[in-house]
Amino acid sequence: MIGGTRRHLTNIVHGLDKRRFETVVICSTLRSPSCDSDITEFRRKGIEVFIVPMTREIRPLSDLVAFFKIFFILKSKEFDILHAHSSKAGFLGRIAARLAGVPVVLYTPHAFFYQAKLPPLQKWFYTLLERIAGGFMDKLVAISTGEKRAAIEAKICTESMVEVIPNGIDPETFNCKRTKALIKKELSITETHPVVGTVARFCPQKGHAVLIEAAGKVLEACPQTRFLMIGRGELKEKMAAYSQSRGLSNNITILNGRSDLYDLYSIMDVFVLPSLWEGMPYALLEAMASGTPVIATTVLQDEGLVVNGKNGFLVPPGNPDMLARSIVSLLNDKSLAASMGREGLRVVRRRFHLKHQIEKLEELYSGMVHSKGCESFPQSKNSGPIL
Repeated sequence: MIGGTRRHLTNIVHGLDKRRFETVVICSTLRSPSCDSDITEFRRKGIEVFIVPMTREIRPLSDLVAFFKIFFILKSKEFDILHAHSSKAGFLGRIAARLAGVPVVLYTPHAFFYQAKLPPLQKWFYTLLERIAGGFMDKLVAISTGEKRAAIEAKICTESMVEVIPNGIDPETFNCKRTKALIKKELSITETHPVVGTVARFCPQKGHAVLIEAAGKVLEACPQTRFLMIGRGELKEKMAAYSQSRGLSNNITILNGRSDLYDLYSIMDVFVLPSLWEGMPYALLEAMASGTPVIATTVLQDEGLVVNGKNGFLVPPGNPDMLARSIVSLLNDKSLAASMGREGLRVVRRRFHLKHQIEKLEELYSGMVHSKGCESFPQSKNSGPIL
């Protein structure tokens, strides 16, 4: 189980046509030390990797050092493209690339940091940083129509500067290796008990506390329900304590990130993502690809992903009452749940397949480079996503 930005990056690096694109990765290991395995795999496949330490928080001195490291890496090679990902790398990378003379500078935010619940002054400050860095890029590659709308509304860039290329997955790889009965037995869940699950990092964005509140209300109507929360993160222990304080620890199982997520999706009768703000979550795509009916919040930033009442339910963020009612509706109506699950799988196959994402990125990269008059592309130069 890995974070969305990291997964997005690895999908691009491994998915791009090696005959057309020579890819170089510039990344930090401070945010996710476990990405060492990704770096090892990149290098094993002949992909050059540069490590530039970057923290999540703003630290002027270390950020300035990171900026110059990125600048000199970009200056040392004849790159055609820099594709920067997430807020910190996106800010430093875009400015460094433009000053280093990289012809094409692209940026994918993976949800803007200012969309978090911040004090007004902080929200204004982070929006200002995005506007400043927006002047150093050619295109913002949004992962959803909502992210595009957010960028335009915040005056980060104009509509013509945004290209929407949603995240994608390969639903054909979703093969459950064990029976549902065996999986439930390993988790000490009775075979006949319904399971409501979520897969998300334990952080303020994902709204776990709202799901715990909703769980208490669901259990009043469906007392045999078991809740499964899977993920890592700084709030994991706090959420475990919160569920215990509400007398729900016997009904809520909290697991670390798992490598057998496909098996775990298979036992879920309902998948819930109670996010308070969101971009394009892979977990939601995975649940839909597993044929599981889903419930998400209205902050979901792609209108075509979950269509309320058709392939899932959408509820307002931070509203445990409506979340609980939607869960109970699906638990009590097996026919509706099955129908939504089938439609969700169709949506993923039709609109959110990984091969479509890679094809659109390749088309964008090639078109942008040729529009800049880089006639040697792709034989002698490089495209370099940056994390």
